[in-house]
Amino acid sequence: MLVVPRRDSGVLVWDDATAGTPPRALPDTAGPRRFSNPHGRVRISADGRRVGCHDWFRSCVYDTTGDAPSAVEPEVANAEFHAALTPDGEAVVLSQSRPRPDDVIGRFETRLSLRSLADPHPAADRWAIDIERWVWDEAAFLPRGEFVSPEVTYPVHRPRLDHRWVVRDLATGRELRSSPDLGRAAAQATASPDGRWVAGVHTKHLVAWRPDDPGAPVIERKNDGRLHFTGLAFHPSGACLATTSTDATIRIYDTAAWEVVRTYAWNVGKLRCVAFSPDGQLAAAGSDTGRIVVWDVDF
Repeated sequence: MLVVPRRDSGVLVWDDATAGTPPRALPDTAGPRRFSNPHGRVRISADGRRVGCHDWFRSCVYDTTGDAPSAVEPEVANAEFHAALTPDGEAVVLSQSRPRPDDVIGRFETRLSLRSLADPHPAADRWAIDIERWVWDEAAFLPRGEFVSPEVTYPVHRPRLDHRWVVRDLATGRELRSSPDLGRAAAQATASPDGRWVAGVHTKHLVAWRPDDPGAPVIERKNDGRLHFTGLAFHPSGACLATTSTDATIRIYDTAAWEVVRTYAWNVGKLRCVAFSPDGQLAAAGSDTGRIVVWDVDF
């Protein structure tokens, strides 16, 4: 299954991206609206039934079987809002961050919650906690009932922000462990299927960390020249990571040494995102021209 947000509204779904058949269009409940968040991602539940898309101030979960989509909207006023569809497709992890009302510089507050799609109202949240941190991006999910929350604090004894990936229990929201300071707000946090790695990108920098080893150092790789990273995806084996940049190339990193071992070049425009099929045999990349390329994985 291949899912792409439409420029005007909703998503397009190809049940078989290699068959040459036209896609199905799943409309948005709110009518025409542009999917405008450059860091927002499309998430597909493990059974392929639900598709989650997050925009700046609203999240929509589509049902590929034809049921009406579910809209998830923030209830905290003037908050930065992020939502991530859980792997089982039954709920979303929400974060709503804003400066504290007392207007103390560098003091933040965030409402983190797990909201069921069966009853997407704040009063029915499975859990909700308040933390004095800012969550700057969507959550990433680990295979052991855990998720990674990108959280930032402003320590009074340090002159700059402290960015960390915090591993939390998906059943309760409880903090379990965290990374060292990442040194930057790495976006698009993505976990490898085996849970050994979490990776993200920030301008020219690729950042990776081992969530099963909190004391492990953060690995950083810099992109070529002036190129900025735009997307990333782990191969289902976890042995490699694909990245896109502000050009027409895809770079494949070996996760054992975090070095580039393969490069693909596609004449479809500047690339924005990349993904692998669940069996790892196909890969797809989308460009800012609206064109998509699908190819056989040969590594």
